[in-house]
Amino acid sequence: FAALDLQWVNDMAAAADLPYGATLTIFDKNGTILARYPDPTTWVGRTDPEADILEATLAGRPETTIEARGFDGGEKVYGILPLEAGPAPGVFLSVGIPTEQVYAPVVAIERAQLFGLVLLTALVVATTWALGERMIVQRVEALTRAARRLGEGALETRTGILEGEDELARLACDFDQMAAKLQSREAALQRVTRELQRSNRALRLISECNGVLIRATDEQYLMTKICQTIAAAGGFPLVWVAFEDAGGAKPLRVGAAAGSRTEYLESLLGEAAEQAILQGPAARTIRDGRQVIIQDVRQDAEAPAWREKAALFGFGSCAAFPLTGPAGERGALVLFAEAVSAFDETEIRLLRELADDLSYGIHALRRDAERRRAQEELLRLEEFHRGIVDNITEGIVLIGSDGRFAFANQAAERMLGFGSGELVGRHWKSIVAPADQPTALERLAARRPDEIDRYDITFVRKDGQEIRARVSVRSVVESGELAGALCVFTDVTAERAIQRRVELQDRLAAVGQLAAGIAHDFNNIVGAVILYGEMLLAEEPLSEQARERIRTIIAQAHRAADLTQQILDFGRKSIVERRPLDLMRFVREFERMMARTLPETIRLRVEGEGSHSVNADPGRLQQLLMNLTLNARDACRDGGEIIIGLEAIDVAEGSPPYRDMAPGPWIVMTVRDSGAGIPPDVLPHIFEPFFTTKAAGEGTGLGLSQVYGIVKQHDGYIDVRSEPGKGTTFLVYLPAVSASALETARDAPPVQWRGRGQTILVVEDDEAARLALVDTLRHLNYEVLMAEDGEKAIEVFRQAGGRIALVMSDVVMPKLGGLGLFRELRKIQPDIRALLVTGYPLGSDIRELLEAGRAAWIEKPFDSQTLGQRVAQLLSG
Repeated sequence: FAALDLQWVNDMAAAADLPYGATLTIFDKNGTILARYPDPTTWVGRTDPEADILEATLAGRPETTIEARGFDGGEKVYGILPLEAGPAPGVFLSVGIPTEQVYAPVVAIERAQLFGLVLLTALVVATTWALGERMIVQRVEALTRAARRLGEGALETRTGILEGEDELARLACDFDQMAAKLQSREAALQRVTRELQRSNRALRLISECNGVLIRATDEQYLMTKICQTIAAAGGFPLVWVAFEDAGGAKPLRVGAAAGSRTEYLESLLGEAAEQAILQGPAARTIRDGRQVIIQDVRQDAEAPAWREKAALFGFGSCAAFPLTGPAGERGALVLFAEAVSAFDETEIRLLRELADDLSYGIHALRRDAERRRAQEELLRLEEFHRGIVDNITEGIVLIGSDGRFAFANQAAERMLGFGSGELVGRHWKSIVAPADQPTALERLAARRPDEIDRYDITFVRKDGQEIRARVSVRSVVESGELAGALCVFTDVTAERAIQRRVELQDRLAAVGQLAAGIAHDFNNIVGAVILYGEMLLAEEPLSEQARERIRTIIAQAHRAADLTQQILDFGRKSIVERRPLDLMRFVREFERMMARTLPETIRLRVEGEGSHSVNADPGRLQQLLMNLTLNARDACRDGGEIIIGLEAIDVAEGSPPYRDMAPGPWIVMTVRDSGAGIPPDVLPHIFEPFFTTKAAGEGTGLGLSQVYGIVKQHDGYIDVRSEPGKGTTFLVYLPAVSASALETARDAPPVQWRGRGQTILVVEDDEAARLALVDTLRHLNYEVLMAEDGEKAIEVFRQAGGRIALVMSDVVMPKLGGLGLFRELRKIQPDIRALLVTGYPLGSDIRELLEAGRAAWIEKPFDSQTLGQRVAQLLSG
């Protein structure tokens, strides 16, 4: 209403001839006065939401008459009529007359006039309101809506008001002209912006791709990174590098690709017909050597087959630029965009420059790659030759004319104990033992330029340890002058040690063979002495002095037998009866036995747990431990500790502690003492027979020789580690057996060892031994026949006519030995019993006869009781 000229309200009120003090007011539901008579200037625009008339109007009927306090605070009678035709519901017309006039005599007439006036006023206001709505309000609202949409950016907005002469029509026309100009300027600005965006995109691509060109060190990386950069920075769904592929299944091959629709390439090159490939922009660019720009893929008349394929992936436009590779190879840089006409002239020019830069980058990188490959090949060859030099086991050194090392391979540094590069610059005399330096100088002076000089020399390692080396030296001559020498050498220290060990073993074997042969004959002598001595003791009468002398003879004979046994053990010719044995239990029992005999200053203890089973002869094993323990006792003269340890090990294939040692489970038995140790010059000789460092009368020199032989008879190995002042450790390696193979030894029941007159045939080639056996058996109440060899024994056996109960024969005899004799006799009498007398280890043939039954053996030398028990056991079985 503020926009309306309401002078007509005042005119109408004046024409109505209202009573004095009456008011005509138009107000809205908020209590705001829109028109007022009289004094409109003072009242229009004022608001009184607390006025009684407003409260009564809002609470009453649409048309009403009330008595209430008005906006001016006076009491009046008001006629109120809502203006329903107005643009905004809630606008009311009120005519107020002072109360005193209302109640005047003419109140009825005045009320009639008032009501007529109200009706007339309402009619006039409604008519005027309708005309204002059509002529003014609607057009103002159209202008307002257009201005609002124009402010929101809809530059195509127009008012829709027809041209006219009134001010609102002219205003609408000016508004429409302004909107059209703004729309035109906006379109031009958008065109310029798009062009700038494309140019900026191309420049950004050029900048980022130049960075890739600078950083790239690999052709594949360059092409892949360029494609990724263009796709990411330019928003292209597909960017790829194509090359012609004359020898391939398809005309093109993919150098690199990036974007969200790389599956297009798989579809095109994997399944599409060759025609679609050849029609594409990449093939056309490669074929014609020029760029191909397709601003609308769907309208490309030259490539109907390719066009359908590209349209399936939503491509609107594309551009392809030629690439030239090394050796005339042709390619293309291809970009696909979703929009139609996505490439303008400026962007095309910049992208063409980018393609040229990419071609140059590919050229440069391939040249660099070829150069690197050549360098790598050189390095590879150098490394190959260096690897040959460094990986061979021989040491190689190059000595300059000044006598200093100019080169040394890893093997040389390793053998001499130097780190990498430490040997270079040192003089050759710094690694050659002083005693061998004159020899090296003499050979240098005598060596011809084309001669390879080979000899052994002693080197001194960095840590001071000496090693023996076999060297091959050749002089290096330049321009007729000696420029140095090339030396190749091998550490033969271990080889020399092995050679010495082999020589020692051969020597020990030879000595053992000789000693065993002597011991066999000696046993016959000792056996006769023992048997005759025991027979003399049994005779009566003898003085006590004579008996004592005979006992001394027997005792010395037994000592001689023990010495012989040591010799046989060393020569591995003693008889060994091996059986499964719990070594830990055996060692514990040995510990209890030895604890009573060792001095109190020496402590003996056992280390190890569990059960360790071996296949061994308990008697021989006890002798081994006894010898080692007594040696340890002698080494601990001022007291100390002796430790016997047991440990199970598993020897792996290819890495045994000793050569020819079979892989599998082994038991290591160690005897360690805290004594004086063994000097290095003595250590190589400790297993030699009769070698001893003890004073005369303190030892025979056979103890460790016997240990060595016992170990070898048990298929084992023995080693020793010693350092003067720090003690000695002997390590005995024995093959392990499963615990299930253990057998519990049972004591044999006592046997009555005197005979009951049975007939025994004694066969022995040594006359003294034969007579001693005959006399002893007769003394034991046996009838005895005798023969000096196997052939004679067969003759005597046949003559006896079956009364011989037992044949006792030496195993080793001329003509026919004991084994052959036993086989022949079994042909004559299958159930014949035989007792084989031997001083040698039981071979497989003897064991075969023993296992067949009705045969036994007895080891030389033996006393009469042992002989009687063995014969009685065999006859009773």
